[in-house]
Amino acid sequence: GISKKFNRWVLAISALVMLIAVFWIDGPRKIWKILSHASPRGFFFALVCVVASWILESVALKHLVNVKGYSINLWESYLATSTGMLFNQLTPLSMGGQPMEVYRLNGFGIPLGVGSSALMMLLLLYHVIMLLFGGFALLYLYVFSGVNMATIGVFLWFGFLLNILVTGFLFLIVISPKKTKKFVGKIFHFLGEKSILKHPKKVI
Repeated sequence: GISKKFNRWVLAISALVMLIAVFWIDGPRKIWKILSHASPRGFFFALVCVVASWILESVALKHLVNVKGYSINLWESYLATSTGMLFNQLTPLSMGGQPMEVYRLNGFGIPLGVGSSALMMLLLLYHVIMLLFGGFALLYLYVFSGVNMATIGVFLWFGFLLNILVTGFLFLIVISPKKTKKFVGKIFHFLGEKSILKHPKKVI
């Protein structure tokens, strides 16, 4: 129907814009040079890792939706996941991926609230895994690698601690959304009193 044609046009135009942007920034010669000098085994391994991550995320999203009392098959979950991946690449700061993923899930009969909740849980799971990998990476760099961490260590620790704060905040949203909203409201009011944030009530 119309919705399917609209989705196809949106995906086709978005993919075209992305390809034009890539060629405009790097140029075909540079892209070809990078691809021609890349190791075939390394390229294939990277491709396998990317596809595997999409499949694993699709499986996780499917089960999270099922936990909410709704059902989608793995292919529908994969389509929603790939839509999110596409719009993450097309929009600034990857802000368009999740809304489009929720929209795609809604097309499969999943209510907007359920889709948003499932993606919030998936985002929390992603940050937890990133924290674990980050911890192992820091341990390796400081203990086993022998790399001088005097300069780069500051940035690594900043990123790691920032990820801890984001993960903790997401955890609070999932566990107690009302209390989290009140807490954020108090922060915004404080910023408003200090003239750092204008119209805090509108922001809340």
